[in-house]
Amino acid sequence: ARDRPKPDFGPHSSTLLLIETKPRIESVPDIKTRQKNRGKPSFFTKFDVELLKLRKRQVNMNWIPLTDEKQLAEIVETSQEKPVVIFKHSTRCSISSTALNRFERDWNSENTPAYYLDLIAYRPISGQIAEQFAVEHQSPQVLVIDKGACPYSATHWDISVDEIKPYLNA
Repeated sequence: ARDRPKPDFGPHSSTLLLIETKPRIESVPDIKTRQKNRGKPSFFTKFDVELLKLRKRQVNMNWIPLTDEKQLAEIVETSQEKPVVIFKHSTRCSISSTALNRFERDWNSENTPAYYLDLIAYRPISGQIAEQFAVEHQSPQVLVIDKGACPYSATHWDISVDEIKPYLNA
């Protein structure tokens, strides 16, 4: 095959690509080969199952939806007895989603009230929180409210359950 002269297709022959085609086979594919994997989950099926498990995982959070500015008075009142957590989350932000997932995964303080604020749906409440507790609005953001004040606030990648724990046990 190496001794064969290369065909000359003119000045543009270097850009021409010859593709050998295989003759069309009219036979039926080996059915045994196709059926041997029947009933076994494929890689993609396994991947989908694991993804669904992650999405439907048990979360240790008992979120209280923060949907009304009047709830801020309840938060201040409850914080007189024990600290309260507020998590401000933007449902359009991947960083916020990651921070929320990490927070939920690490959370294990069932006796601490935890409020969840959807910033897209309830943006004015975030402004009220910033004003009332003297914190700059951020997203994502976690706040600890204790005795009516905010002793701890973290945003973005600084959100950590381990960092919050000392403020919850005070």
